[in-house]
Amino acid sequence: MSVETKAASPERGRPESRMLTWLWAVPRHSRERSLLIIFLLIAGTGWLDYASGVWFSFQFFYLAPIVLGVVWLGWREGCIAVVLCVGVRLGGDIAAGILDRIEQMAVYWNRCVDLGGSLLLVGVVHNLVILQRQMDRHVRERTAALEQAIFARNQLQTQLFEISRRERRTIGHDLHDGLGQQLTATSMAADLVASRLAADGHPSVGDARHLVRMVQDSTAQTRRIARGLLLAEIEPEQLVPELEELTASLTREPSLTCQFVSRGDLQI
Repeated sequence: MSVETKAASPERGRPESRMLTWLWAVPRHSRERSLLIIFLLIAGTGWLDYASGVWFSFQFFYLAPIVLGVVWLGWREGCIAVVLCVGVRLGGDIAAGILDRIEQMAVYWNRCVDLGGSLLLVGVVHNLVILQRQMDRHVRERTAALEQAIFARNQLQTQLFEISRRERRTIGHDLHDGLGQQLTATSMAADLVASRLAADGHPSVGDARHLVRMVQDSTAQTRRIARGLLLAEIEPEQLVPELEELTASLTREPSLTCQFVSRGDLQI
């Protein structure tokens, strides 16, 4: 089981970051609503430009519907927004009587400069939008690939842990059911031999007792290792089969007679 943490980006909570995200992102509203917003911005800016007269310039504010047209709809719609903005400004100049007071060629020249500069802005913004969205796509792809790699790594770790657990359990069962029982049978046989030697007064009875203790120590150590590998004691439902197998291994010794009798149900 793995715990994953995600660090919060310091840019996420900043107002300017949210504004840029809203500006460069693909709009969630419909195309018709985008066109309506851009048209209202152009009309509102043109009306304010006409109402303020020649004392204030609203050239900067005309950039907002142009940029939104490029980001939301594309470079063609951005070019249409440029033409509309220049047309509104020229219409406002004509309605305000500016063409009657100054040279017409200067006004037309200024509007042509506005047209050229705005079209250049459309190209720049369009390229920036393409680069930004390509970067976002690459980030999403890399994020998806990283998440897939993390998922595959977690699966591999789980499989390795399961394989290791099965191997440990297999080795633990082999030690407990095989070597442990064999040592137990050997200990009982050696103890029986020591008892016979003691009954006969044989001088090697001390060595036989020492041999019994050595076998018993080996049996205990084997049991401890087996329990450590199994990570748990023998399950209650496995106790009777384990004792039956131990009895069967003891009866294979020609000098030993052992019988296991189970009565009633095992209560835990």
